[in-house]
Amino acid sequence: MDWHNAIELLPEPYRRGLRLREEGVGDAAIAAAVDVQPEALDAFLALAEAKLRRIVQRPVGDAPEGRGDGTSAIHHGGSA
Repeated sequence: MDWHNAIELLPEPYRRGLRLREEGVGDAAIAAAVDVQPEALDAFLALAEAKLRRIVQRPVGDAPEGRGDGTSAIHHGGSA
C-alpha cells in the first residue's frame, strides 16, 4: 500500500499532523491543529510515522486495527 492510501487509515489527528507537515506548515501551527504541546510535536509525529510505516508494510488483505477515526474496530460490550 502506498503512503497516500495508507494515511487514510490513520486516526484523524495523526493524519492531519503528517499532512500539514508535508504541506510545509510550521511546527507551532501543526501542534495547535492536532492539540498537542509544541514540545511534544516531534514525538507525536514520530508516532504517526511509525503507525503509517506499519500500515504500509502490512500484507495486502490484513484488516486495519481501527477504522481510521481513532476508534477500535472491535466492539467491547454494551449494545450496538
